[in-house]
Order: sequence, then C-alpha cells, then structure tokens
Amino acid sequence: MKLQIKEILYLLSAMKDVATAQGKQSLTPLQQSSLKAVYAHVFGHKDELQFTQLLESPLSSFTQVFPNAIKAEYLLRFLVVTALMDRTIDSEKIKTVFEYAKAAHINPHYLSQLKKTLEGDFQWLIKDIMRKNLESFDIFPDLEDEKDIDNWLFPYRGDKKNLQLAQRYESLHHLPKESFGYHIWMQFKKNNYKFPGEEEGANYQFIMPHDSLHVLSEYDTSPYGELLVSVFTSTMLQKNSIDGHVIPVIYSFYLGIKINELAGSAQVMIDPYEFWDAWYRGSQMQINLYSKGWNIWDVAEIPLTELRKLYHVLPRAKSNERKTY
Repeated sequence: MKLQIKEILYLLSAMKDVATAQGKQSLTPLQQSSLKAVYAHVFGHKDELQFTQLLESPLSSFTQVFPNAIKAEYLLRFLVVTALMDRTIDSEKIKTVFEYAKAAHINPHYLSQLKKTLEGDFQWLIKDIMRKNLESFDIFPDLEDEKDIDNWLFPYRGDKKNLQLAQRYESLHHLPKESFGYHIWMQFKKNNYKFPGEEEGANYQFIMPHDSLHVLSEYDTSPYGELLVSVFTSTMLQKNSIDGHVIPVIYSFYLGIKINELAGSAQVMIDPYEFWDAWYRGSQMQINLYSKGWNIWDVAEIPLTELRKLYHVLPRAKSNERKTY
C-alpha cells in the first residue's frame, strides 16, 4: 500500500509506541532495527530513519492521520508484528495494539488470536490458526471436520497412493538444470520430501505452491527460512495474512509454540532487515501461486531466472551478515 510521508512517519511512530508499551519500556536494539528496516525495505527510503522525526504520543491523532478504515487496518498489521518482535508475549504491548484498533473502530480477526494468547487458550488458538491458514488459499475446499482436513492435506495414504502422479514429479529431473521444474525436483530430493502421489506426500495443491515459493524466493527450509517464506507468502496472498500466516509463523518458529506436526516449531533469531525485506518482496509478487489457475506444469520448463522476472520476484536485499539480537 502506498502511503504519504506523513503517514509513513506516523506508522513508525505507532510502532515505536507499541514497542515501548506507550513509553513504559525502553526501545530495544531489535525494535530500533525493525523500525529502520520498515523505513528502508517496505517504504524504500535510502536515508536512515531519524528517531527524532517520530511522534511521542501518536495514539490520540490516529484517526486524523488514518481516517480510512482500510489504511488503519494496514497500519495495525505492523503493530501486531511489533508487539511480538521482542520474542515475548508482552501483555502491555499487545494491549497497546488493542488501543489503536479501538481508536479506529476496527476489529480484525487476528485481534481475537492475540486476546486468546493473553488468556492462555492455546487449544482454541491452534485450531483457529490452522483454519485461517488454510482459508487463505483459494484452492482450499470448505471443510470443517478435522479428519476431513487431514485427509485433504494427505490424500495419498493407504490404498490411495497415486504412483503415476509421483512419477510425473520424479521425471522433472530430466529437465535442464536451469529450469524451474528441475529446481523443484531438487527441492524435494535434498530435503527428503515425499512427492505428491507417494503415501506420505502432501496434497499437490498445497505443497507445490509452498515449495515453489521456497525456490522462487530463495528461502531455505530451515526454521528461519520457513519463517521468511511464510512472511513472503502472507503479503503475496493478502487474505488472512496476519491471522493465517504471520502470527502462526512467529508463534511456531520464533516463540517456539507448536501449531501442528507438519510445521513443527523452533526458536530462531530474527534479523528485522530480512523479515521486512521478505514482507516487501511478497507484496510485489504479480501472481498468487495458491490460486486455482496456477500449476507447476505450465512453467516447469521455464528457466528459474526467467520465471522470477515473469512473476516479479525481487532479489533479496543484500546484507553483509545476518544480524541476531
């Protein structure tokens, strides 16, 4: 979303307000880097952010700067990330996010996830997160029963193996090594993944877009790579971006809360510059790989470098060394 400079500085001021719990806490080095990264990577400024440009108490002027509910909700997404950036469930920071939502008279669903987090209702939270994640994909059928969802995610178990489909994916290794299809084959082989059609293979409608995004974005399958590719995916999709992707992946791979067996959990360290670079890169994608019209076979033979250009996958921002805090 394009914002005017005064709106950008207000957004950053609000992020600082959440990061400090309205001045009750100090601004950590991690949060300082996050603010600078948003200024540079999301909004493309070449100069370095000066914190003296930021407002001290921005909440009271929220609706004056952001009278439009759509823009106000867009700002709120940054505040949610900020509330969780210091790798803790901090009630003061989360409640500050609620104050901004209240001021703008908006109540997006992801606020319910934060409320349930503060209440410690992780049973509800995990179920809701899984649901919102799947609902963000156009290809997901409208299923309610958990067993039906599991059968959709893993449809080849038992006597439902599809060896013809699995062999078709296996044949991708015959393509030229520079092709997208060959890189997909390598993605599965080097990670010891099962192809769709094999007994423990995941549904091709779900797993192929996901692993294609790994290949296109150049994020690996380590927990940190999964975090970055999920952030990238969230802004590519827009639908349920926070409640279906950003909150789940921060909980899973940053806070170490296991959402499901397929994803697993870990506690990685975040480089804010890489986080917000992934956010921006995903937003610039010109196609939704989870739409019903996309499939790998239409693009398998295209060289990977060319496909990145066609889909407008921007190069990763250059950094000398990953920073941890």
